[in-house]
Amino acid sequence: MDESLFETILKGDVPNFLNLVHEDEAIIKQTVLGSSNTILHLASRYEHEELALEILKLCPEMLAAPNDKFETLVHEA
Repeated sequence: MDESLFETILKGDVPNFLNLVHEDEAIIKQTVLGSSNTILHLASRYEHEELALEILKLCPEMLAAPNDKFETLVHEA
């Protein structure tokens, strides 16, 4: 996962996240190397509700995306 995206997700920085997506729409599909956690997994884990909602607006199918342990967002919540 791109370092700036990772840091943005950890901070819950919605404006910066939207800027990153605007610059490169494919960035939303990146996962954490070694775990396959999506950006939605991370936003949920760190309780960034507003960011999670923005992610779901842009990519609703991510709600059902599993990581490498077959955990979905429900496991993080």
